[in-house]
Amino acid sequence: MNKKIILIISSLLTQITYSAPISQFVTVDYEHRNYTHNRGNNNLSSILYGAKYQQASIVAKVTNGIRNVDNERDTGTEGKIDFYYNWNKNFSTKTGFSLSDGNSTFLHNELRQDFNFKPIKNLILTLGGKHTEYAKDIKVDSVSTGLTYYYDRAIISYKYSYFTSKEKKNSHGNILSIKLKDGTGSGNTQLWLGLGTGAYSYEWDDDLSNRNTNFKSVTLRREQPISKHWSVGLALGRNWYDSPIDQYTAINAKIDATYKW
Repeated sequence: MNKKIILIISSLLTQITYSAPISQFVTVDYEHRNYTHNRGNNNLSSILYGAKYQQASIVAKVTNGIRNVDNERDTGTEGKIDFYYNWNKNFSTKTGFSLSDGNSTFLHNELRQDFNFKPIKNLILTLGGKHTEYAKDIKVDSVSTGLTYYYDRAIISYKYSYFTSKEKKNSHGNILSIKLKDGTGSGNTQLWLGLGTGAYSYEWDDDLSNRNTNFKSVTLRREQPISKHWSVGLALGRNWYDSPIDQYTAINAKIDATYKW
């Protein structure tokens, strides 16, 4: 597994070193998430850079987070990078990792790998794996499978993930996404629906360290071009959590601006 990841990254870096990108973009965003039942709020601000090459793409992101609970404040920074590579017209990969400064605002580190197969036109099958380490030495491994179908202006995708952890009980999660491109122009509207038995976020509670939380989520996002190079996005979402001791919700809003060239 590690040798495969090293090979993929080496191939990407070789291509990036000796070729200029076909296209690039920069995105800045801000997200606010507010929790009920005195669980505080979370504020995230990010800058993201992406570049597309002949066969490869790279996306890097740095996020600063501020978590407020009661009268306590926790801040942190996370760096994230993903490498995409098209080996041929029917097979591609995505390799990524994340690192943070080691507090409870973000995961501590993560290594992820996806393999994408295209058995027929307009259909992509994905197999993936991920190892994540959180605060309080909680380690979670996951495997996932999914499919993406392209139909006219619509993109429909589904992903199932199974999580294993010595510190937490095994659990699973489901995500369904429907993206509809505008009939004219490059704008789009996207809907995400989530459902599962393991709410693996950064909200670890000492009293719940070996028990899982059922969750449901819905998010709607609109991306609107405003010029040849600029576009803006707005996302609104709600999450429902059913923990062993109580039930609570979170409402989140996110705004972003992207410049492409």
